[in-house]
Amino acid sequence: MKKISFVLFIAVLVLTSCNRDVWFMEGEYSYKISGRVELKSADTTINRSIDDEIGVLRILSQDSKDEEVVLAFNPLGGSVVTTTARIDGKKIELQNFEKILHLRAASLTDEEFVVDVSGTGERYKTTIVFSLDYKGKNSDGTFSLEGNDLRMVAY
Repeated sequence: MKKISFVLFIAVLVLTSCNRDVWFMEGEYSYKISGRVELKSADTTINRSIDDEIGVLRILSQDSKDEEVVLAFNPLGGSVVTTTARIDGKKIELQNFEKILHLRAASLTDEEFVVDVSGTGERYKTTIVFSLDYKGKNSDGTFSLEGNDLRMVAY
């Protein structure tokens, strides 16, 4: 009986020392990002839908007691991007990270925009819904980009 009590005590101790929220969110997800951005120059404002981005999101925890996780985005046909995030209950808050977007501004060719991404998400069972904000500029600085109506769903 003493052995069983000791084993149960250790099991409870181990389970209570882990951050269960991190444990529930950790894993591999398929994701899709879509939404609209606004491009502004000195004399023009253009609204554009971004091309839908799909890929694999991996949420990794280095320590089950910590609230900080690493996110690795691996978009289909794109470059891998990583960032960190903090988990509090069912909420996840991304640390700002940089990514490259290709959008058509005023010319017929796509322009490259360096974009700072921030956002928050909430877990619903096995799905995480993120609200993202984009801010950036094209390579020659003639257009600024802003978008605060972007969604990412990871499932």
